[in-house]
Amino acid sequence: LKISYVNEIANFCETVGADIEDVAKGMGMDERIGNKFLKAGIGYGGSCFPKDTKALHWLGNYYDKEFKTIKAAIEVNDNQKLKLIKKARQYYSSLEGLTVAVLGLTFKPGTNDLREAPSIINVGILLDDGAAVKAYDPVAEAEFDRLYPGKIKYCESPEQALEEADLCMIFTEWEEIKNLAPQAFCNKMKKPVILDGRNCFQIKELETELSETDRMLAQTEESIISCRNTIKGYEMRLESREKAYADIKEELDGLRLDTGAKKRRVQILKELENNMEGFSHSVKAVMSQAETGLLRGICGPVSKLITVEREY
Repeated sequence: LKISYVNEIANFCETVGADIEDVAKGMGMDERIGNKFLKAGIGYGGSCFPKDTKALHWLGNYYDKEFKTIKAAIEVNDNQKLKLIKKARQYYSSLEGLTVAVLGLTFKPGTNDLREAPSIINVGILLDDGAAVKAYDPVAEAEFDRLYPGKIKYCESPEQALEEADLCMIFTEWEEIKNLAPQAFCNKMKKPVILDGRNCFQIKELETELSETDRMLAQTEESIISCRNTIKGYEMRLESREKAYADIKEELDGLRLDTGAKKRRVQILKELENNMEGFSHSVKAVMSQAETGLLRGICGPVSKLITVEREY
């Protein structure tokens, strides 16, 4: 009951812009409530809570005694498990063709238990909608593969799962996932949209760390402008040198020369041509190095924006 209640409060916090962790901390200070089971997330799972609440609900109905609070707790938990999918549809009208990184498969860390795990229903929806799923879980790969044999790519690390992903969903708060640096999402994903179903990350802390990325991006943009100006200057020099070569060739071709002079003209033109080829090669090499080394090497990793949503 407390888990579903705090999840309902968390959903309301999301609506009004409050921080559920601050609210839960305040609630937990009341000794009549306590601070146990006030961790908001995408619903409970495992073998105990789902089984016990459903059994009690069924038993009440059997004896014509409806437990309204138990019924509400079950309904809230079932809806809570679909929060990430609903959020994902706000960013993408269709999931077909997307690559989705799923971090964590078990219902909680420290176990390979998949019973009533929120990941199960969500991964099923992703696959049905045509998404490609890359999953990381340190212990549950074999168990989960029995549910969706051959349909999921399993990764050896969270970072590997994030590579080229359009979307990231976090279902289990494993330490390996909680220890991910914000830059891992920026550098690895195509579009860093992170749906954190277990509140592994603090939004304020992420914003502070990502402000450094914004600063780097601003510096990179300045470097790109400078680089492009340099390239433009080399292009103008190359164009000017090519025009000078053409003018000299035209002038020499128009002169009436004796045999010796003609030989010298051929030699001069050959030297000019070699000089022109060398200069052109050097300029193009510098331009290529600037384009690939600066624009792709520096701008690429830091130019991606990151969207982080904590789910409750």
